[in-house]
Amino acid sequence: MGAYKKKIITLLVCISACSALVGLAACNNQASVKEKNSVFSNNKAAFHANKAEANTAISTVSDADSAEGIHYYFVEIVDDAGEPLSRYYVVNNVGDWSGSDLQIPTKYKGYPVREIHSGAFKNCKNLKSIVIPDTVTKIGEAAFDGCYNLEKVTLPTSLETLGKEAFANCLSLKEISIPDKVEELGDNTFYKCCNLESVKLSKALKVIGENAFLRCMKLEEISIPDNVIEIKDSAFYYCESLTTVKMPKSLLRIGKKAFNGCVELTSVDLPEAVKSVDRYSFAHCASLKKVSISKNVAFIGEYAFSACKSLTEISVTTSNESYKSVDGNLYTKDGKTLVQYAIGKSESKFTVPGTVERVYNSAFCTDTSLTSIEFEDGVRMIDENAFYGCVNLAEVKLSATMERIDKYAFTDCVAIQTIIIPKAMMTIESFAFRFTELTSIYFEGSIVDWKKNIRFGAQTGLEKVNCYFFSEEQPEEVGAWWHYEDGKPTVWTAEDAEEETETDTALA
Repeated sequence: MGAYKKKIITLLVCISACSALVGLAACNNQASVKEKNSVFSNNKAAFHANKAEANTAISTVSDADSAEGIHYYFVEIVDDAGEPLSRYYVVNNVGDWSGSDLQIPTKYKGYPVREIHSGAFKNCKNLKSIVIPDTVTKIGEAAFDGCYNLEKVTLPTSLETLGKEAFANCLSLKEISIPDKVEELGDNTFYKCCNLESVKLSKALKVIGENAFLRCMKLEEISIPDNVIEIKDSAFYYCESLTTVKMPKSLLRIGKKAFNGCVELTSVDLPEAVKSVDRYSFAHCASLKKVSISKNVAFIGEYAFSACKSLTEISVTTSNESYKSVDGNLYTKDGKTLVQYAIGKSESKFTVPGTVERVYNSAFCTDTSLTSIEFEDGVRMIDENAFYGCVNLAEVKLSATMERIDKYAFTDCVAIQTIIIPKAMMTIESFAFRFTELTSIYFEGSIVDWKKNIRFGAQTGLEKVNCYFFSEEQPEEVGAWWHYEDGKPTVWTAEDAEEETETDTALA
């Protein structure tokens, strides 16, 4: 088949003569577009053909046999000789149609109806059900966006393209089946369909777009078919009833916030092909108890499992070259970064081993069981938000090798009253201990060491805290010194000095 051109004949049903003239002015001088083979459903070309091409034939017709108030336009595809190759109609917009139940005809004026134009039924609040015929291959962007009362949609088996936001904000929609020729679920397709309970996805599906099911709060389970390689950002964000997700063997990437806030999700078993789990992907999944990391996962982003308060076990297959599990907690393979502590555990104390150099962003965030944390020598960095909101954490002992505590690291740890800071070159970033009940710092060095070694960001939370400096023996100056007594930091007091004087006198 040789090259061919598309002609657009605009058919506006039930409009005024004035509106017709406006339509003519808007469409005049638009061009036909060269296409290949069977690309007969390009609705963008229908209204926005390249102006550099030949002029488009345009006419305005009214037809009493059309669906009352529904507007169509006609598309003709021709070859270089001007001979027609295909002719069909596109549902352009809902016009002044005021019904509640609609069946789109298979043909209009003797030609098939093949497309529903972008925004055709947008904000049509009276629409309750629609049947789309098997002649339709494409539904444009936002075609049914804001149809708040739309309860039932019958999609045709012929459908190949489902545009972005196609059913966004359809608050009454409860179930839908995506035909098996659709390969991509566009961004925001079912955005905020808050009553959607059941979805059957296309077997040919390869990509689930951004925000595709965002805040579909009644969706309880989803079976993602084989062939899907990517779940994009926020695809199932805050699907609060989602308990079961069947992931396909073909899956390669899980996007940012893909399942963030799925509070009923209890387990995640990553398929073997998955390589990347982006930041916040499963954050705030309050019921999540177990996560299994497969062998090909090479990247887990910041906060990926943050604030999963029921999480007790993260397992990693031994063949994974990037990560490992120790006692149910997630580490990099070399053990130098503690990526995620399983914060659903009941242990009250934890020691970060000296083999760890870095505690990753949000690794302990919102843990409610820990009351004491100790960092063995070797640990150098505590990342941003690492212990944010650990409301029962009361004791913190830092390592002598600590170099930096990042911003917000211990913010909202409301039970912290004392910390032990080693004699080390250390930077404490802004807001690191903000919104705590911290009253005392025990520094394992002198005042000179403190001023020389410790660097502060703005509003660290340490500005008005009492600071005590270490002395193994009772100093002459009372009130600013401390020592270990039975392994616990203890301030030297005037009473201690009197007792020591009495002891010295007795020995003399």
